[in-house]
Amino acid sequence: FCKFLFQIALTAVGILFLVGLVNPWLLLPILFLSIVFVNLRQFYLKTARDVKRLEATSELLSCDMLFALD
Repeated sequence: FCKFLFQIALTAVGILFLVGLVNPWLLLPILFLSIVFVNLRQFYLKTARDVKRLEATSELLSCDMLFALD
């Protein structure tokens, strides 16, 4: 798995290098989009973690209510 990940990373770096070599102006949107992607990723991970926590809490409360009826 690490070998595959390393190969993908090197391929991406090579592609970015060639794009920058042929047309350096394309590096600016790539940089901007990379920053946006990283921020969206962090937002998604934080939100997904909060949703999982909320689901676990609601399941726990519904189980407590169900057992309280007995």
